[in-house]
Amino acid sequence: LYRYLEEHHDLRNKLADGATLCIPDVREILVELRGRYGQFTGSEWTECKSSKVGSSWYRRHRDAAQRVHRRGGEGANSAGSLDGTASVEDKKRIMKERIRKLKEQRERKEQQEERVAA
Repeated sequence: LYRYLEEHHDLRNKLADGATLCIPDVREILVELRGRYGQFTGSEWTECKSSKVGSSWYRRHRDAAQRVHRRGGEGANSAGSLDGTASVEDKKRIMKERIRKLKEQRERKEQQEERVAA
């Protein structure tokens, strides 16, 4: 929705206006937005900034959300990562190992805190 309203400042401002207080008000704005885009031809649509894949926040960040960040310099494509080539069983094994390591870290931290408190 953001990428479409970005091209239509008047509708974006209307949505942010204090007079827009309820869902029916928002629906009116969306109907108008839909009408504006519904009149576009194919070539007009492809010329719009909002039709570009990069204009979608979700699509720009979806790939980043699928990568696994590891401390210690291991990148998302290193051995043991959850990239698209791993089987389901491999992914389960990798995740279980990661959970085990996180539990060990938490236990060590709790033990350290207990020693400091004592």
